[in-house]
Amino acid sequence: MNRAAALALACSCAPEAAREVEPVAVVVVEPTPIASAEPADSVSTWIAPPSTAPRPASSADRLRAREAYNLAVQAFARNDYRQALAQFQLAARLVPSPIIIYNVARCYEKLGRDCAAASAYRRVIAEGKTRFEILQEAKRALAPLAKRCP
Repeated sequence: MNRAAALALACSCAPEAAREVEPVAVVVVEPTPIASAEPADSVSTWIAPPSTAPRPASSADRLRAREAYNLAVQAFARNDYRQALAQFQLAARLVPSPIIIYNVARCYEKLGRDCAAASAYRRVIAEGKTRFEILQEAKRALAPLAKRCP
């Protein structure tokens, strides 16, 4: 696994979630059924714009977001990028986080959906409220995509 992928998968909006994805043994969990067969490409269709003040997440939302995030990490690790994308999007809807949006962008890239990836990377950069490494990696990943997706 390359440094960017490891960084993306190790980061989380909650420290407990990061610890949950580090064990050597992988726990097989039934994936949550996805309502749509194809996740939406536009960032604005699955998460509020950065100017919109998000409502505070309830404890149930945070728990469900952590579960979705962990399922997404597992799916990404086994190269199931469609499932990872859907679960990262769910986590981002429940508890918006630039780190989760960064992971959405990585999934889009892996699926060959470059313009959607560029849109998500731009969102991470626009918010700027994330770890320096994630922000730098988003800028680096956006550079080649920006030429094809203005």
